[in-house]
This record gives sequence, C-alpha cells and structure tokens, in this order.
Amino acid sequence: MNRDDSAQPVQASTSTSIDDVLAATATATGTGTEAEQPAPAAPPMPPGKQLSGLRVLFGVSLGVLLVAAVLLLDEVGPTVDRSARITERYIERQRKGGDDYVLEGRDDRGGVFEIDVRKKTHQRARVGDQVVVSRSTLTGRVIVVDGPGWSDGKSSWRLWTSVVIGALALLGVVSAVRFSFRSVVPRATPEQRRTHRSRLAMWGVAALLVTTGWVLYERSGANVGAGGAAPGTVTTVAGDDCDQVDGRVRAWLPSIVADGTVTEADISLVAGLVSAASPGCGRSEIVAAVCSALDSPSVAVGAEVVLFPSTLCLGR
Repeated sequence: MNRDDSAQPVQASTSTSIDDVLAATATATGTGTEAEQPAPAAPPMPPGKQLSGLRVLFGVSLGVLLVAAVLLLDEVGPTVDRSARITERYIERQRKGGDDYVLEGRDDRGGVFEIDVRKKTHQRARVGDQVVVSRSTLTGRVIVVDGPGWSDGKSSWRLWTSVVIGALALLGVVSAVRFSFRSVVPRATPEQRRTHRSRLAMWGVAALLVTTGWVLYERSGANVGAGGAAPGTVTTVAGDDCDQVDGRVRAWLPSIVADGTVTEADISLVAGLVSAASPGCGRSEIVAAVCSALDSPSVAVGAEVVLFPSTLCLGR
C-alpha cells in the first residue's frame, strides 16, 4: 500500500437515504404522524335539544293529520241535502295565472256557502237558480251543488291530496314518537323525560283544540242544525201560486231521474225545492205536479223511469 494513500484521512459517506429526506421534510412542515390524525368528532347534540325538535315535529304532524282527516271525511263521509239559491257568481283571478270559478249562495236554513266549480258549470249557473246543496255532516261545508241540469263539487284530486298529506303526517307522528322514546329518551335525565312526556301531551291537546275550533267555525257559517228556515233566506215571489209549479217541477226532474229510478226521497226533495219558490201552493198540489210530470216521461225527462214501491206517486 502506498504510504501517501494511508496517510490521507478517511472521509465519511455523504449519501442520504430517501427515508431521511422524508423525515426531515415532515419535521420542517409539521406534517408528521401527529398531524395526520383525524380531527376529533363533534360532541353529540344534547338530549334536551333533540327532544325539543321532536316535540315540534310531533305537534305539527299531528295538526296536519287531523286537518287531512277532516277534509277526507268531508269528501267521503255522510252529507245532508238542503234546498238553496245561487246569490252570486264571479271569477277570481289568481296571481300566478288561472281563474277560479266561484258560486255563492244561501240555503233554506240561512247557511251561506261558497264553492269552486268548473268553467262549464259557472257558465250555465245563474244568479237566482234554485239548487240542492249537499253539506258535510261534520263541518257543514258544501261538498256538492246540484242545479237545473248540472252538478258540480266532488273531485278526485281533493280526495287523493287529503290521503297523501294524511299519510305523510301520520309518518311524521310515528317517527317522532318512536325515535324519541327509543333513541333519545334513554339518554335523557329523569327530569327531561318527564318534561318530554308532558310537552307531547300539550302539543296533542293544542292540535286537537285548533282542529275542533276550525270545525266549529265551519259549522257556524253553515248554520248546521238550525231549528227551521231563517226568514228571508230564500227569495220568493209574493203571492206566487201554483201557476208556475209545473215548469219548476220539470226543470228539476232531470237531476233526480239520472239513474233511471225515483224514490220517495227524490220526490220529497223536488217538492221542497219547488215549495220554497212557490209559497202560495200547498205541498199536496206540488207532489201531484211531480207525479203528473213523471207520468209523461217523454215530455218531462225524455226517458222511462222506475218508481220504487214506496214512492208517493203510486196509487194516484
């Protein structure tokens, strides 16, 4: 070996591995192992706030459910028929386009009504027309109005809208109750549990009271259950006698024989309608006029009809 070479100092290796470079970079930028840890999760919402939101959901859903149930019963529930007169007809312009065709009137017990009808019906109806209105026995709202040769009222979209809204509201009520008592109440304090139950009861009572108040308001406007006809509620002609009874009877007959049958209730209904416009003519004369018109169906309604055994006209 060369002496000169052995005399030279041995130099340390200056090569740096890739791991050393990465470690140095992480230390300089502060992106080491600790920085890569995920941020701590947000603390869960306190049970008290969750229960408060669920109570609101329960109360609102219950209120909507009760209203939808009332509207559904109006459409499919029992009704009572009354004779009435059209007092106003007008078109209501909507801001977003489209028109509402409205008929207003008053029945023989003083109850007022307002109902949206089709354009064709609105064009045929006239102020002063005698009609038969079918009022819901629950709210007293007019569901159907039958005029001389026309009928309007019930529609499938109102029925299905009530069903869909009611189903969604029922889902909200059930979800609020189940989630609160299965997931939130077990984590709440005894005081929060007592408060939650009492507040749920308060929401339920409030929804029931509001719905009941609305139903009573509707019934008051309809004058449901009035003891008798309110004076002056149906316009009549003073001194009117039986001269125009035949014409009035024949105007009403098409609406009661549409199904090809005539019952005692049908005849009584027509007699009541004609009697309201002919105060000078007795009921027996009016019933006789109805029976005479039914004896000549080709003139009265253009079709043969079948009289039920209990019909007043049999035996005449």
